[in-house]
Amino acid sequence: MIWNKASYKKILFSLFTLVILFLIGEGIGRVLYYQKYGTNYNVKLLFKLAEPLKIPDPVLGYKLNPNYNNPKLGIKINSKGLREKEFSAKKESNSYRVIIAGDSAVFGWHRHHYTNQDKTYSKLIEKSLNKENDEFHYEVLNAGVPGYSSFDVLKFFKNSLIKFEPDMFIVAVGWNDFTKALYSKNPLTFNQNIIAKDPTNIIMEGHAEKNIEYYHRKFVSVMTEKSVLWSKTRNVLTGYGKIKHDPDFIKMGEAILANKMIFQNYENNITNIVTLAQENNIKVILFNAPFYISKSMTPQERIAAEKVYPNSKQYFPWIKLRDKLTEINEKLAKSYGLKIVPLDRLFDSQKEQYKYFVDNVHYSEKGHSFIADEALKIIKLEMNSKI
Repeated sequence: MIWNKASYKKILFSLFTLVILFLIGEGIGRVLYYQKYGTNYNVKLLFKLAEPLKIPDPVLGYKLNPNYNNPKLGIKINSKGLREKEFSAKKESNSYRVIIAGDSAVFGWHRHHYTNQDKTYSKLIEKSLNKENDEFHYEVLNAGVPGYSSFDVLKFFKNSLIKFEPDMFIVAVGWNDFTKALYSKNPLTFNQNIIAKDPTNIIMEGHAEKNIEYYHRKFVSVMTEKSVLWSKTRNVLTGYGKIKHDPDFIKMGEAILANKMIFQNYENNITNIVTLAQENNIKVILFNAPFYISKSMTPQERIAAEKVYPNSKQYFPWIKLRDKLTEINEKLAKSYGLKIVPLDRLFDSQKEQYKYFVDNVHYSEKGHSFIADEALKIIKLEMNSKI
């Protein structure tokens, strides 16, 4: 074949046509997906849109970006780096300050958007407390940060939150102690102290940049985040994303369960939080981690739970992980005289408990309301008791 100017023009015209057709298909795909799921047509895109939400921090690894405001996602961060209204670091004399620290479940994450700040359980608790008392002012501050583990909460409390003079500190954390291990190079040998050297990079324990597979995943991830047409075509051709049983994921859960270091680190982190709090006359309450499925669910309930979050069979080993955290919390509560809000048992006792969640660990508005009601009982008891 002889290549001439006309041949190049044909090739360029063909490529141009393909690009135009792709853009048209992408536009149609986004309109159709928008009608079904709203503005955030892809969960991964939700994180992409919210990237400025987190910024690097030399001590914490990363933190919420002070004064970040994204009306599209319903997120507003105050000048102190909390998803809160502005408040004085120095507590007023006629106020009682509670800080709830934890992960994205505390922050208020939703599958396709973020839970309205006023509907998160921290604000519901605050509203209830102030409704019952006109003379005394209660503050319940949301110190949830997506992705934070018990190790991160310890650093956050020690280096920042304690300066806000809380009367009570509530710890609602645990799942990310596992997920950070899950996305590490080897869940069986994961150790938070290794990640602490480079806390902004979890995948491959800081060696992801040297892995060719990482770059391939990165390309596919970016295309999936940016293109509805790409992701849907891939799903049709490869079956990617179909609900199916994944034995490897179960094995990874079992590997995490066998890693005693994860649980020892969790216990050490919570112990250090409690010790520091009690040294400063701060009351501590622990929240046990709930889950969207339970061992007692009927087969019909398991099928229904699939609509909330797929692959429930994969996650049954994770009930054991949750139970291990509960065991540690109860041990520490007994040793240090702490109150616990047993969210694990409370949710498990609810009919159709999956309706309280938007995925496997994040709460629907119904879930936030339920937590607020149950936690309020324990908080009131602790407020009326002596340290």
